[in-house]
Amino acid sequence: DELSSKIFLLWLLTIFGEMTYINKEEKNIADPPLNIMQQNIKLAILLAIITTITYSLMGALVKVVSSDVSTSIILFIRFTIGLVLLIPSLVYQISYNEKFTLKTQRPWLHLIRGISGADTLGLFYYAIKYIPLVNAVLLNNTFPLFMPLIVWLNMGIKTSKSLLASIL
Repeated sequence: DELSSKIFLLWLLTIFGEMTYINKEEKNIADPPLNIMQQNIKLAILLAIITTITYSLMGALVKVVSSDVSTSIILFIRFTIGLVLLIPSLVYQISYNEKFTLKTQRPWLHLIRGISGADTLGLFYYAIKYIPLVNAVLLNNTFPLFMPLIVWLNMGIKTSKSLLASIL
């Protein structure tokens, strides 16, 4: 039926978007030689373009599916796919005694980041459901304009005058 095919397409696009995100995270090299950096820049640009395309397609499919499926179910499917894609990497690291790359010295900050990221994505999907897709994407892309204010309110870090001038 039509709804299951739309959910399947959403699932495929989410998998591809999560795979490009995981691949970007694995490219962490301390001080690579210049030729490796140039190759990484080309790969980064390619992955950024692919991620943008899949994110846009995922937004369009969320718009189509959201009339039949609740936002919480869409979020559950998206994050379940991300978890399923992350599990093989974790199993590999644990089974081959590799350095555990998900270890953090600031677990509470990562928890806050995860919760706020999930909330942001949920609000984005909710906005897609009720307003035109273009407006929702534009609204979602305004977050860099508000980050200096949020950082100042939460952490007390002041923004430089040149950054404020560029925002205005």
